[in-house]
Amino acid sequence: PSTDTIEACRVAERLRGRVGRQAVPAEEGTVRVTVSVGVALFRTHGHDLIELLAAADLALYRAKESGRDRVCLPAPDGSRPSNA
Repeated sequence: PSTDTIEACRVAERLRGRVGRQAVPAEEGTVRVTVSVGVALFRTHGHDLIELLAAADLALYRAKESGRDRVCLPAPDGSRPSNA
């Protein structure tokens, strides 16, 4: 709450990094897990919950389309990913 884009991305990167350092036990050893995160800010990317979730979802798909295991903001023009 009450944060700016830089701090929101910093928190998301910290989460992404912590997940990426985890090794999940599996039958044949361990599995590495990565996450992609879409960051959206209230009043910047949406003015209600539905708009905010839609913007975060678009940002998440941008992260996946850009190679996964990253943090992204919504596209400046609000466009959808090409394969959505």
